[in-house]
Amino acid sequence: MIVCFHLALLLWNPPPDRLDPLTPQEQRDSVPKHVRDSPHFQQNPRETPRFSQDLCDAAKRNDVDEIARLIQSGRALPNAMELKQPSFHRPLHLAALRGHLEAMRTLIANGADIDLTNDKGATVAHVAASAGQTEALRLAIAEGVDVRGTVPYVNHATALHFAATAGNAAAVEMLIEAGAAVGALDKRRQTPLHYAATKGREAAAMALVDAGAPLGLKDVNGQTEVDRARLFAHYKLEKLLKQAASDAQRASDGRQVGRRRAPPAEVTQPPEDEGRGRRPAYVPKVDL
Repeated sequence: MIVCFHLALLLWNPPPDRLDPLTPQEQRDSVPKHVRDSPHFQQNPRETPRFSQDLCDAAKRNDVDEIARLIQSGRALPNAMELKQPSFHRPLHLAALRGHLEAMRTLIANGADIDLTNDKGATVAHVAASAGQTEALRLAIAEGVDVRGTVPYVNHATALHFAATAGNAAAVEMLIEAGAAVGALDKRRQTPLHYAATKGREAAAMALVDAGAPLGLKDVNGQTEVDRARLFAHYKLEKLLKQAASDAQRASDGRQVGRRRAPPAEVTQPPEDEGRGRRPAYVPKVDL
């Protein structure tokens, strides 16, 4: 009797490595309507939401065997989207946020696209820079991620803006070496140096200055990087930035300066919005 009961239970609840008893359509119907109707799932009709979340959870755990099993069995797509707020991340984003390099390599080897974005338009480079995951950012750069891409949801900020905000000087230098635009403006006409000054990130700010970051540019509120540092009471950084501006003026006059810096970088404008119902231009705090 007990044996028959356990056998019936096993048939009713198959082990994880067997096919799921729900059809793909039934699985899609089991998730919230706003997720089911999202562009990602509309464009990926063979993707089943349950296994998409399983893949995302495996990326969070750095479980490379489960990642490979789910993708190679065809149950989950490598560019799946997580079903949870605040951001609908892809597995590669989730691995990068936690610095799981093995999971990132496994996902890329199994077809994950390094340049795909989450629902806010952020690539792996943006989220790694924002989270201070230098090695994850290094891997993304080695795989050819676009280091000049912008995030529409956050005023078209670049990965360099996020690295400057995080105060990660190593990430700043890495991005610049990979071709990131030091003089990139966001929609508020702020450069990465404005971001570093706002947060008081001295090491990141001076790395930008040494790389030729434009000095004295005014944002939409008429504030320079020195004004931003003063506004948020970062007085030591304010002094350093004033000295940098003085040195730049002396160098342009042909006089000798104490701190060497690269020639002033070109100022690059943010891309134009395409007018398709963008989110508000200013978002004071956002989770990528």
